[in-house]
Amino acid sequence: MKLSVSTIVGIPFGLLLVNYAERRWISLILGILLISYSVYSVLGSKRQRLTIQKEFTNTNYSLTFGFSAFMLGSAYNMNGIPIVLYGTMSNWSPSKFKDTLQAHFLFSSLLIVVSHFFSGFWTRELGVYFAFSLPAVMLAIFTGNYLYARIKTEKFKKTVLLSIFLLGVLTLIDFF
Repeated sequence: MKLSVSTIVGIPFGLLLVNYAERRWISLILGILLISYSVYSVLGSKRQRLTIQKEFTNTNYSLTFGFSAFMLGSAYNMNGIPIVLYGTMSNWSPSKFKDTLQAHFLFSSLLIVVSHFFSGFWTRELGVYFAFSLPAVMLAIFTGNYLYARIKTEKFKKTVLLSIFLLGVLTLIDFF
């Protein structure tokens, strides 16, 4: 709940960010953060990972990650990065990870679309792209649920960390 509520507060900050911050620098910071976290998670000691997981049992961290998610979502459509990081740091089970991400993305994506509309970022062309993307989104949800039902927990965690690493690389490429 805290994750979703703090997401709403990030809306105006994201709109300010898109108007005043250089996208390249945001990409650089996010890329370095994602790569660093994924490498640390793979190479760090088990004791260090357990310390982080224990720290993240305090749900107040969700406020910062939720706020960051919507700020980045309303500015750059990157709302997933903070939520995925929060979920992996909190050591969510695959089921909780999937369910929370799906609910969060549905909620935040709708708010992002509405905030872009009211901020004047929405165009007719964007609306057409949005409408055409909906079947792909539904296919992705179906495919994700299908794969989720067949993947073991450890493989799931490794896949998420690899995805975080690749997302970091792609985000850095956006910088250059």
